[in-house]
Amino acid sequence: MAGQWMLAPDRICKCPGDRYNTPQSGTIPAKTEESNMSEWISLLLIDDDEQFLELVEYGLRLAGFRVLMATNGRKGLKLARKKRPEVILLDVTIPEMDGLEVLTELKHDKKTADIPVFMLTARNLVGQLEQAFKIGADDYITKPVEVMALGDIVKRKLEKFRMKIQG
Repeated sequence: MAGQWMLAPDRICKCPGDRYNTPQSGTIPAKTEESNMSEWISLLLIDDDEQFLELVEYGLRLAGFRVLMATNGRKGLKLARKKRPEVILLDVTIPEMDGLEVLTELKHDKKTADIPVFMLTARNLVGQLEQAFKIGADDYITKPVEVMALGDIVKRKLEKFRMKIQG
């Protein structure tokens, strides 16, 4: 499974005991020099697979996202309430609170109810997706996902969501 998230060696590297070289560490510019952080889209990624988190963070930063991350449902819910990101990517199967429980809490909280939530799942179980949509999920993305394409996928889904709520 881990091989599904790998990038070409010239695009990402990992030094022993070090995090991936990402735009956050200043090694690769995430956007052009003239851009500023106010143009970035804030995104909360909630997933318990740390390798997936690091690789996805890299791709999303290159695509112009300011990425917040949580490795379990409770931390993700707390971060969503505190930081109010513009979009949330939420894995269905995470520890402490599963994705559907987190989604329920997000959609029943006045602070977070209007934040679009896109479910992430390796499972293509119709029942889970139906339940997620009933609770209030706005869209979904199935794993494995092409890391370098994820930013564009999220931007398209977010634009579709914004057009839908504008009428």
